[in-house]
Amino acid sequence: MIYNPWFAQHGIDAAVVPMAVRAADYALTLRQLLPLAQVRD
Repeated sequence: MIYNPWFAQHGIDAAVVPMAVRAADYALTLRQLLPLAQVRD
């Protein structure tokens, strides 16, 4: 992956995580994942 090393080099707290999601399930999957962005240690 080219993105994760680039993020790290630029001090960006992010990661690309590939997932196999069918187009029909995309909206539901996104709604379930977005709240995770609010989780902090």
